[in-house]
Amino acid sequence: MSLPKVEDLASVPVEQVSPMLVHLSALQAALAARLPVGPSAAPNEPLGGLYSVREIATKIPYAEKTIRNLMAAGELREGEHFYKPRGRVMFDLPAMLAWAKQRAEPEPATLPLVRNKRRGS
Repeated sequence: MSLPKVEDLASVPVEQVSPMLVHLSALQAALAARLPVGPSAAPNEPLGGLYSVREIATKIPYAEKTIRNLMAAGELREGEHFYKPRGRVMFDLPAMLAWAKQRAEPEPATLPLVRNKRRGS
């Protein structure tokens, strides 16, 4: 099945739209599978790309196990800090660097509120 040009889509019969969408989806999946993933995708890219847990642990001050625990706790969010292309967890380096920097900044000191003077809590 050959796909029509974008300009000719208005002339496509309605009964052919669904099979064309299925074919287009299969093409998209096949082409996406051929894309390289990870640092090898863009070796000259200084701050971009996707990195595995082991690779990201060398770039931020957290151990692999800590990163996995932060993922499980919901501190690191899928779609923001990491992605799962083809089921493998891959981290976005700029997002992780920004997260690590924000987390390293000390929170402003606040005085605890005393609710009960006798108990101090």
